[in-house]
Amino acid sequence: MSSELDKKKPAKQKERDRWNRAIVTVIRAARDDADVTQQELANRLGFTHRQVVNMEHGRRAIHASDLIMIAKALNEDPETLMRRILRW
Repeated sequence: MSSELDKKKPAKQKERDRWNRAIVTVIRAARDDADVTQQELANRLGFTHRQVVNMEHGRRAIHASDLIMIAKALNEDPETLMRRILRW
């Protein structure tokens, strides 16, 4: 059924969904690589645990400024994080 829904989505929405999946996947992987829990990341960002959960499940928008803050919170270069997203 989801493939039927995907077929009905406009191309721009499909592309947006693909990028959102890439961002979420890379952020989650970077957090795991840094051996940081969701709660620890939330504390470092000044977010609630729920905000990080929603972010990692694609239910919260992730802005460019968020990506930079997340990279720094994980002791990763923001440019490196973005390159990982672009390669995904």
